[in-house]
Amino acid sequence: METTLTALAARGGTPAVRQPYRERWKAIQLSDTLRLMRLAARNIATSKDGSLLVKQFEREFCQLTNARFSLTVNSGTAALHSAYFAAGVREGTEVIVPSYTWFATAAPVLQLGGTPVFCDIDPNTLTIAPDRVEALITERTRAICAVHVWGNPAAMDRLAAIARKYHLVLIEDASHAHGALYRDRP
Repeated sequence: METTLTALAARGGTPAVRQPYRERWKAIQLSDTLRLMRLAARNIATSKDGSLLVKQFEREFCQLTNARFSLTVNSGTAALHSAYFAAGVREGTEVIVPSYTWFATAAPVLQLGGTPVFCDIDPNTLTIAPDRVEALITERTRAICAVHVWGNPAAMDRLAAIARKYHLVLIEDASHAHGALYRDRP
């Protein structure tokens, strides 16, 4: 059967996927909202010395990820922006990013004046393909960003070796892989 615009489900054709969509993200419960409102009313979430809930979250996140430090920000986008800034991304620099990712992997690079350089992905993991990274490195490259898509860790050992070889910063975006392991390490 030849596909035409009129045959598309959006135009009244038969849908290819016939099962109803089932939301798998946990919905926010009223009890969660009420607890957050009580904490916000008492200014419990933040403090001048960082000793309250945010600090507790950071400590627990360090334990989960076996990290020495963590810093809470308002989003994964803000975390990437901070990491790119720390890596020295600015006008005239480049960051190698996977071609399959969320827009926020590249947007902070652009906000800092840099250029995202898109790299092919590994078809098995959907993460950046280390075999393709090295060919994209130039004198302008400052960093490589590995995105652990859908909980699939990127090949960090190979990416780390490339980053060391070329003196680049290796940034991990694990915003969709909390709790994932790569070679038995968080």
